[in-house]
Amino acid sequence: MNSPTNRKVVSGSILKAEQFSCYKLHIHMLRKWFLSQSKLAVPESVAEAWAGHTGYLDEAYRRYSKEQLRELYKKAEPYLLVSVPRDVAEIQSKFQSDLSQLREQVINLTMTNTRLLNENIILKERLSRAEEMLVGIKEELRRLVEPV
Repeated sequence: MNSPTNRKVVSGSILKAEQFSCYKLHIHMLRKWFLSQSKLAVPESVAEAWAGHTGYLDEAYRRYSKEQLRELYKKAEPYLLVSVPRDVAEIQSKFQSDLSQLREQVINLTMTNTRLLNENIILKERLSRAEEMLVGIKEELRRLVEPV
């Protein structure tokens, strides 16, 4: 089954078993694909770092925070997806836009809620004072109406 006649090279080093119509992939091939794809979206040094490669003076010149690396990965992610629609970047962009709008709405609703809670506290205090005044007025009326 492993004879040269049962296999053929497809697209570089991917071996296809003709008998089963399947591909034999190696981990190094996935690493190479990852590097090639990620370099389409992010600086080469970042892609190389993700793959665990180091070069001359990397420590001196490559200083990315975790947040920066996270943002760069988000940028590269559409290039790293397999078997998904081609318009993933468009979908992701719309999702990010919708998410930004929702965050803004949450902030506005939170501010409105805080304002209404504060107004509610003030109105409860005013109501409490008005009820105290009403009790005082009722007592004064009883005192005035009572026979001497």
